[in-house]
Amino acid sequence: MKSVFSGVLLLCSVASTYGVIILAPGSSWEYSTDNGTNWNPASPAPFGNSTGDPAGLFNFKTWWPEFGIMWVKTSVDLSGYNPNTIGYDLGVDNGFELLVNGNPVTSNNAEGYTYRWEYSGSISPGFLVPGVNDILVKLEDHGGLTAFDMQITGDAVPDGGTTVALLGLSLSGLAFLRRKLD
Repeated sequence: MKSVFSGVLLLCSVASTYGVIILAPGSSWEYSTDNGTNWNPASPAPFGNSTGDPAGLFNFKTWWPEFGIMWVKTSVDLSGYNPNTIGYDLGVDNGFELLVNGNPVTSNNAEGYTYRWEYSGSISPGFLVPGVNDILVKLEDHGGLTAFDMQITGDAVPDGGTTVALLGLSLSGLAFLRRKLD
C-alpha cells in the first residue's frame, strides 16, 4: 500500500516547477565605482580583476578595480513567481550588502577567497513588489583576486491549466489508490 501512495506523490511532484532561475548567472548589471553616483552601462557578470591570476584562468567579463567599493544594480521581473520562494545565490570577495527596492535585505563580510554561491538565502516577500523589482548590491574588495556574480531563483506559480491538470492527476492517483485498497 505504501508504494502505491508514494507513486501518487511522485507523479504530483514531477509535474510541479521548482527553483526556476529568474536572474541567471552572467546577467548584465549597471555598475558604479563612486558610491552609486554615476552609473556605467550594463555589463555582464562575472565582475573581477586579474590580480593574483597571471595565468588568466578566470573568465571575468567586466573589470572591477582592486581595493574598493563597487555598486551593481539590475531589475528583475517576478511576475508569475511565488514571492514566498524567491532566493539568491551570490559569490563575492569580500563583503556585500543586498538591497531590494531600496530596502536592506542582508549583508555579510567573509575575508579570504570567495567561491561561487558563497552566500545563499531567501528574500522575504515583504521586500518584494508584484512585477519588476530593483536589485542593488554594494560590493567590497579588500585586495587580491576579486569577483562577483549572482543568481535569483524562485518557484513559478502554475497557470490555471497546470493547476487543473495537477488536480486531475492527484484525483486519478487517489482513485487508483482507493481501488487498490478495496
